[in-house]
Amino acid sequence: AQLAVFDSFSAHADYSEIIDYLNNYDKKKIKNIFLVHGEKNALDSMQSHLRDANFNFSTIVTPEVNYKLEGR
Repeated sequence: AQLAVFDSFSAHADYSEIIDYLNNYDKKKIKNIFLVHGEKNALDSMQSHLRDANFNFSTIVTPEVNYKLEGR
């Protein structure tokens, strides 16, 4: 048997994998996208990537603690 070590392995998807996943759905029907995990600069970057991928019909939110979704 062989043992392999992956020092940089992550179970998290990168922005392109997330966008590929979201592209399986009708962009006009995705009303809200909540970015809730990561550092602020990474969340801001993800929001920018989503806009670049034409998720313009969605409200993209990076909620703070105790965020309340209006109208709910």
